[in-house]
Amino acid sequence: MDNTTKQILIFEDAQFFSQTPAGRHKMSDEELKNLKSGYALVISDTELFYTSMEFPNAPKRKLSLFISNYLMGSFPQQLCEKFCYFSKGDKILIGIFSNSFAESFNNHEEVFSKAAYITSPLANVYSNNDSFTYDINGLGITVEDGLITDTKNADDPIDPDWAISPETKLTIPFIKNRSAALNIYKVPLLVLLACYIVFFAGDYFRMKGHKDKLNAAENTLEAIYKKAGVSGSKDPYGKLLALAGGNKSGESYQTLFLLEKISKAHNENITTDMIEIKGESVSFQGSSSDFTYLEQFKKSLSDQLGKDVKIVDTIKKEGNINFTLRFDI
Repeated sequence: MDNTTKQILIFEDAQFFSQTPAGRHKMSDEELKNLKSGYALVISDTELFYTSMEFPNAPKRKLSLFISNYLMGSFPQQLCEKFCYFSKGDKILIGIFSNSFAESFNNHEEVFSKAAYITSPLANVYSNNDSFTYDINGLGITVEDGLITDTKNADDPIDPDWAISPETKLTIPFIKNRSAALNIYKVPLLVLLACYIVFFAGDYFRMKGHKDKLNAAENTLEAIYKKAGVSGSKDPYGKLLALAGGNKSGESYQTLFLLEKISKAHNENITTDMIEIKGESVSFQGSSSDFTYLEQFKKSLSDQLGKDVKIVDTIKKEGNINFTLRFDI
């Protein structure tokens, strides 16, 4: 018996009833509309015409198709469209739904599809007995070794079993159970969710890395602005260019690049006095304590610029050598 299902519904005489300890309660259309999935549904035997078949080693995936073909060989086609079955070993109990059931199903398909499982009183009896007699509103059924052998007489019939149990769940091919449908997609959904989390985490850390680099660059630039005394102005970049003697055209970059190369070529024995830029020509005036350091500076500057650097003037004064270098940009 199923003790986990909170609600039990019964379908009988084209109506739905809620089974409670106090008895049956006929459900209104509004109650049916507001049903939450997960209940057990018991279909009355009066809604079904039962037959049986023996099918050793039946393939479970194609069992519905085999049963459909079997029924069409014994019954009119219109009666074989809606059926259910319960397997026990190599014996199969088959229930063919009545013609009136089709209308009820069309009107309340959602009620059937939201059920956790569907069973019937005879399915419960059949699951626990191999040979017995049964009565459905005066129609006698005799079952011997799991197969229905007579549908006329029923001496000492077993009472219908309205208990609910997942173990007596009927397979109903034309009803698509919502819970089962969701279970099919559960694994793909979990995989997709995991991929999304990994992608999101990777994207987050990648963006964080770029943001850290941007913050570091902004901090470095701000330090340069502060050192140059232009921090806090509306246009620190433009002001820095003006101090460098350039503008926002390509010439400003040329000036900054020139200062960078002079700085790289500079050594501690060279003192800069003045840098004069006239068009493409540059004059560098400075001093050094020795000609050797001057030659080193000249060579290093030439390497940085990729152009010739000329010493145009040298004056030895008070132990230092004042000099002028000239080169083109």
